[in-house]
Amino acid sequence: MSTPRRLLLYLLTLLCVVAAGGAAGADTIAFTLQSEFTTPSLTPTTDGFLFRPTNAIAATRLGYYDEFQDGLVLDHPVGIFDGLTQQLLVQTTVGPGSTLDGLFRFNTVPRVLLQANHPYVLAGFHPGGAEDAIAISQVGGALDAGVTPSPLLGYQGYLFDFGAGLTFPTTGPDTTFFAFGPNAAFDVVPEPSSILLIVLGLAGLTGWRWWGRRQAG
Repeated sequence: MSTPRRLLLYLLTLLCVVAAGGAAGADTIAFTLQSEFTTPSLTPTTDGFLFRPTNAIAATRLGYYDEFQDGLVLDHPVGIFDGLTQQLLVQTTVGPGSTLDGLFRFNTVPRVLLQANHPYVLAGFHPGGAEDAIAISQVGGALDAGVTPSPLLGYQGYLFDFGAGLTFPTTGPDTTFFAFGPNAAFDVVPEPSSILLIVLGLAGLTGWRWWGRRQAG
């Protein structure tokens, strides 16, 4: 294979690796909780959160709260909606057999890109009943010390709606009351300018070495 073709193949491979944006690495969980007050969700309810990512991110997993970390009894549809169009972008059903991570059970989902500063809603449905209690946090105007949202999430407030299934929640957002059912995990997506600078830099370095060898020959 000629040197220019080898260089092109190398750069294309590099682009694919960088554009993956760390898909093989550890992702970031949107909300981490310490021990919270919990309560049954007796009425079928969709609980959700409005957020505006501070950077471009890609959703990788969706989850639901597991009070005693001993497995969920019910099925809980969880999804991410576009906050402007109310379109459901990605959905999964978290329940028995889902993987525990912290105080939440998660399912892996196809990566969905979320734009910086665009409104989105993370929502999860509880069908009602004494099983699978949700976590409650109620303080005067702010999340309490036991609730830590990722700074990249751009958390805006709590939303909810009553109904028979997962729906776009329209009541709220409320910043004084929080019912934690759904959760999500995500990767940070590299900026296109960063990818371009890396590729151009390596291309220049490789080209310089190739030209040096040609001159020496």
